[in-house]
Formats: sequence, structure tokens, C-alpha cells
Amino acid sequence: MRMIRRRNVVAAVAAGAAVAVLASACGSGGDDGAPTAGTTTADPQSAPPPTARGDRVVGTAVYARDLTATATALSSFAGALRTVDTPAELRQLIPGLTSDLDRLDSAIGRMARYTVDNARAEEQRERLVRTGPRLGDLLRRFIAAAEEGDGAGIQALVPQIRDAIGDFAASPGAP
Repeated sequence: MRMIRRRNVVAAVAAGAAVAVLASACGSGGDDGAPTAGTTTADPQSAPPPTARGDRVVGTAVYARDLTATATALSSFAGALRTVDTPAELRQLIPGLTSDLDRLDSAIGRMARYTVDNARAEEQRERLVRTGPRLGDLLRRFIAAAEEGDGAGIQALVPQIRDAIGDFAASPGAP
């Protein structure tokens, strides 16, 4: 088992900053009717029933709730990483980081079970559902490497995490 070095902690904080940018991007909507994190446009309980395929078609309020949960989980994850100064501190954060990723996975899982009645929001949802599992897996591998004290593993994951964040945050039709 290799020990985590301070430069690996710096890499973890850099990854955390990238996750913070991602969380911010998750919440960015526009004036095209797509929701932003923390906004609602209708009563989430008024979602239409499942379609013949078994997919539920929901309004933007339901999607906005899950988008907010996604952004909150990623913001919490990134915020925790920004507080890390030592390898020991990073290891102490593992239960909370794991909880953040559980919430991320849950929100992405909910989004995978419906479609949104707004075309722009539906494009965003499809992208998040397509790319979210990879990001979650990489972040879990990052946590496992930290737990094992595998500094080289952390270093190897950081570029992959950055790429996954870029894929997750890329918005169709964004300037």
C-alpha cells in the first residue's frame, strides 16, 4: 500500500474544485424553459401517469427536484474535498463523500426512470443519465484509492474524473 502524499491531497482538492464547477453547471438553465437547480415550475405531485412503455413523462418541477439533488450532492462532495489539508483528513471524510455519491446515484437513478415534457430539459436529463454513472464510478474509485492510501491511483484518476466532469457538464446547444 502506498501512502498518500501531500501532492496527492492537492490533486484531490483540484478534483474537488472541478466537481464544484460541475455542480454549478448542473444548476445552469436558461430562458428556454429548462429548469435550473432549485427552481420548480409545477407541483411535483401532478406528474402524468406512466406511458405505455412504462416511462413516466414528468413536468420540469420533478426534473428540477432531481437536478437540485444532483447539484447538492456534487457541491457537498466538492466542498468536503476543499477542506482537506492532509491524507488523514481525506480518509476521515470518506463516509460523508460516500454518502454524497449515494445521493448522486439516487438522483441519477430517478432521472433514468422518466422523461421530461420539455425538450431542452429532456436533452439535459438524457445527458446526465448517460454520463452520471461513469462519473459516480470514477469518484467512488477515487474514494477507494484514498481509503487504501493509493496516491498513484488517485493521480491516475484525476484526469479521468476531469474528463467525466466535462462530459457530465457539457450542455447540448450551449455556447
